[in-house]
Amino acid sequence: MRNEEVKLEQFTNDIMTDVALKRQKILDGVDKQLDKEYKVQEKILYAKAYEIIQDGLKVVEREKQEMIAKTLMDNKVKLLHKRTLIIDDVFEEVRNRLRAFTNSKEYLDYLINLIDKNLKLLHEGDKEIVINYSDEKHLDTLKKKFKYEISVERKQLDFIGGCKIIDKVHQLFIDGTFETLLMSKREAFLLDCKIAID
Repeated sequence: MRNEEVKLEQFTNDIMTDVALKRQKILDGVDKQLDKEYKVQEKILYAKAYEIIQDGLKVVEREKQEMIAKTLMDNKVKLLHKRTLIIDDVFEEVRNRLRAFTNSKEYLDYLINLIDKNLKLLHEGDKEIVINYSDEKHLDTLKKKFKYEISVERKQLDFIGGCKIIDKVHQLFIDGTFETLLMSKREAFLLDCKIAID
């Protein structure tokens, strides 16, 4: 299991490095575009200012500021969209790698250890183990290993891998699914990579 953690840590570091490089390229492109658009708008506004009488200078300045703010806002929207696409791509790649892991030889041991660890977190009593539909091939092995009811999640609720444990007596629930783990890491990923838009 330690080997999977090392692989997962290395994989996370690789992804974060790639995202940082892509982020820097995007930011460099946006800065150049902002500089160019700013200079064009500034020349237009100064030309109008010379043609308008003194009282019109306040109107020109207000229009200039509105155009700059709009351009900045438009570029922030474009950057936000691009950032979202990159993050979606990264997490889709992680999702695909997790699916590949669920088809590996090591996955069954991982799943058994995960179930065992999560069961120990709950009180004794009636529990239900829920596995992903794609893990149905491991159902017989899991039933031999664990004394609790094991059910297979519907195909429409694909959680990639991992498991859910339901403590029926104490009304507790542990979600150790890959999909939930992935979604919980998405926000942390934004903070860790410092991909914020001011």
